[in-house]
Amino acid sequence: MTKSDVAWLALRFIGLYLAIEAITSVVIIGLDFNSLEKANEAMNRGLEVDNYLASTYGSIYSQTSNLVLYLLLSYYCLRKGAFLHKLLMFAKNEKET
Repeated sequence: MTKSDVAWLALRFIGLYLAIEAITSVVIIGLDFNSLEKANEAMNRGLEVDNYLASTYGSIYSQTSNLVLYLLLSYYCLRKGAFLHKLLMFAKNEKET
């Protein structure tokens, strides 16, 4: 394998890792929505859950932004990646004396 092949393979592995992170974000978002449903049921029974709701909404927002970021980076690494490949292949020209 050449250095170029190894660089492309590394980019693909990074893309797969980011795709797995995106799937994990989707699972966490689903769990947070389940927690919101349980919190709403507890609120209907008269329990105080304001802080819990705020933290759950914050988690949903942050996981949604993570999902978008991971999806975009994963797509770039798996489909495009030419710019990163050029960065990985960059070598300084050595002057011959």
